[in-house]
Amino acid sequence: MLRQQCAGGVFFGLIAALQAAAGMPEPFVVIATGDQAPGFNPGVTMSAAINPPLIEPPRMNGAGQVSFLIHVTGPGIGSSNDLVIYAGPPESPMVVTREGSAAPGIGASITSLREHVFGDNGAVGVPVLTAAGFAILVGPPGGLDAVTWAGQPLPGLVGTNWQSFTGGAMVLNGQGIAAFNGTSSGGIAEPGVFAGAVGADLATILLRGFDAPGLPGVEFKDFIGNSTNAPLVINDSGTVFFTRDLQGAGVNSINDQSLWIGPPGGLELLAREGDAIDDIPGYQYIELEDTLFSSIDADGNALFNAKMWGPGVSTANDVAYFRGTPGNISLVVREGQGMPDGFPGGAVIGGINSVQANSSGVHAMHLLAATNAGLGINIGNNDALFVGTPGDYHMVFREGFQAPGMAAGINTGRPESVFMNSDGRVFTWAYIGGPGVTASNNQLFYVIEPDGSATPVFRTGGQVEVARGETRTINMARILSNALPLSNGEDGRATCFSDTGRIALHVLFAEGGSAIITVDAPPPPGPCADIDGGGTVDFPDLNELLDQWGTAGPEGDVDNSGAVDFVDLNILLDQWGTTCP
Repeated sequence: MLRQQCAGGVFFGLIAALQAAAGMPEPFVVIATGDQAPGFNPGVTMSAAINPPLIEPPRMNGAGQVSFLIHVTGPGIGSSNDLVIYAGPPESPMVVTREGSAAPGIGASITSLREHVFGDNGAVGVPVLTAAGFAILVGPPGGLDAVTWAGQPLPGLVGTNWQSFTGGAMVLNGQGIAAFNGTSSGGIAEPGVFAGAVGADLATILLRGFDAPGLPGVEFKDFIGNSTNAPLVINDSGTVFFTRDLQGAGVNSINDQSLWIGPPGGLELLAREGDAIDDIPGYQYIELEDTLFSSIDADGNALFNAKMWGPGVSTANDVAYFRGTPGNISLVVREGQGMPDGFPGGAVIGGINSVQANSSGVHAMHLLAATNAGLGINIGNNDALFVGTPGDYHMVFREGFQAPGMAAGINTGRPESVFMNSDGRVFTWAYIGGPGVTASNNQLFYVIEPDGSATPVFRTGGQVEVARGETRTINMARILSNALPLSNGEDGRATCFSDTGRIALHVLFAEGGSAIITVDAPPPPGPCADIDGGGTVDFPDLNELLDQWGTAGPEGDVDNSGAVDFVDLNILLDQWGTTCP
């Protein structure tokens, strides 16, 4: 086994993983129970404590770096300084912050760490409670700094200060801009939404009682359902998206829910309960779901869940997902529509568990078919995951049916979570059943390509070497979705799936203890030069490419660049005589 010596501790390189299914990638052990904690004095190690909040499932950023919170133990460690956040490459993570340390720029020590998020620029964002109140900290290891803290004046609001973080998932975009729920104090003491970065003025996106833009006499009230924990999202352009109840002139219980999108100071109404639905004449929104089920992509398109009303609508077909920008919203999927693929003719959507979409154009949909005894659809086989583009969805797997890439007779359960990266690849997992499957090896993790093809990348039940000559058996894995909303890879939320195809897991050992690991999925398949579809890259393909030389193709444009050129010819020559996957 390779061992890599890092500043502050020993980390292990590629381990000899004995995966339960042959051909799966070998995981990389970042740190395991009993390992020296990087950045601490000798003898301070990762603790065996696993119950939240003593350890969180790890996060990844787009570049494939990992961040995680662990509980440490050893000389000089007590209950007031035993929680630590690390971030960096899996081979050499560094301390970002810890309980008991000084909150930078504030002059008070950190007494509690909340759920953190990891940005694509290598910065960690974390709300903390200090001896002087709440603070929002953002930055990389060695560069953490305060965005705001209790008592800091809010620009443009005379006599009003930022006071506290009120929960919900803090989000952080790739430019280091954090967005979060909180409260103010002083002249205006209300809950609200804020955004800011280190070294810049904190923007008050809204406070309860602020005027709702474009709605005369109408004010912002509470988050839908009077929750102060409703999450918001942010893309790399700084556009935020969130829900809010309204109050004021003409507002009642059938039009008080609203969705808002835009940069701080430039909010626009995206959708409001009671309003007409853009692309479905004669229908209106009657209920908007909390943004727990919503996202925003890099291009500013919002995806949200709502109930609708109009001719022929019933409880069997009133729930739908929509996507778009103000004045340009389209229906994505709706209960009562036909199941996209893999079910008998006549099967219809009976429930929508989740939908993910981003600027890649790929959608991932966890759908439930309506039970139908005549079609053999019951509650044990009606769950399925679909991936693809609108009008071209492919079923990845279906509850109770053969698990892709596994031995015959191994069946999958329902999809348990769905993450996307910015390339449109999808990460999910499911429980499996069948010959040889037990509670210690029944979690199977997949990375899925935009065309719906699924590759198993990790399964519990395998052994890993955590020290020279010492192996442990993985019998359970925890991922980020246990606690937080799922990410589309572009919405500022914490994720465990990188743009490089790397996933991060917290695994528990049968022998006791646990580890933070990463797993690298195989790269996506490249373009195929079998232009004529003959099954082999050969002279007919070369002839077609040369016939289209210098044009836009499209058949000869193997790399989809918009031109048939030397890049396409080189791909064809590299694949000469082969059969594309």
